[in-house]
Amino acid sequence: MVSRTWRSSVPAVEQRIAAGSSTQQARQAAGVAEGAAGGVADAVFWGGGVAILTEDNRVVVTTDIEVDDPHPRELADPGVAEDEQVLCMAVVEPQFVMSGSPEVLLAVGDRVVSVDEDGVQVLGEALEIGPVQKMAVSPNGKLLAAFAHDGRLLVIPTDFSRIIFEYECDSALPPDQIAWCGLDSVLLYWSEVLLMVGPNGDPVQYNYDEPIMLIPECDGVRILTNSSMEFLHRVPDSTTLIFGIGSMSPAALLYDARDHYDKQSAKSLEMMCTLIRTEIITQEIEIEEIIISSCLAVLRYLNPSMG
Repeated sequence: MVSRTWRSSVPAVEQRIAAGSSTQQARQAAGVAEGAAGGVADAVFWGGGVAILTEDNRVVVTTDIEVDDPHPRELADPGVAEDEQVLCMAVVEPQFVMSGSPEVLLAVGDRVVSVDEDGVQVLGEALEIGPVQKMAVSPNGKLLAAFAHDGRLLVIPTDFSRIIFEYECDSALPPDQIAWCGLDSVLLYWSEVLLMVGPNGDPVQYNYDEPIMLIPECDGVRILTNSSMEFLHRVPDSTTLIFGIGSMSPAALLYDARDHYDKQSAKSLEMMCTLIRTEIITQEIEIEEIIISSCLAVLRYLNPSMG
């Protein structure tokens, strides 16, 4: 279960800042790449860093872009031939890499290469994925969502050891954007259509009549338009336990009993009897503690000011 929280209108200039590519960052990125031959072909921002792919296929990174004088460094030569094209790039942030340095993933032709300061490694040759059109690294740095040339959405470890999940999209046309929604689902955006694919493979489609920008967060994703912002994220388990359709959890039974009591319905007594007879009592588990903790968790979710 997911939740879409609407926020107030956001001017377009604020969207660019929120997207992590503000004018100041753009200037800094240009400064980072200034020493490398060729212009900037692509860039991926994270926290206080940026990875830049130059037009002559060099990779330059810095982890201190927020300072006035960032210190860029060039990674190993990715070995892109003159007749090859880098289709897309993604970054495993330095806090998720044993060396403490960022790892840049480049989709080149029908292969994906990992580039760092020490060298280049070709990943996942045994998987035979084919050309990757779009990819994004999960917030914990462990998984990669990749859109293949044949319209498959693949979820694989960042070491490309195996395919964890596969979903056949209706179109082989690569999405304009791909992003993780927390650790639970992947978002793919084509013009006016946003598709959310979860671990069970059941997609949810949202339609927009204006362009959007996806801004991944650790627990969800911000969706920006020219006029508004909303936050898409997973509903906490405690909320699903109480409000999920058909839920028979102790907290859900108590909530239903109170609802019927407020309506002066005799069904309130029936719900309380069901609650008393529930199997959890026979297991000598403190039902009051479970109900209270679930209800408090929901209150904190619905009213964050409670802390």
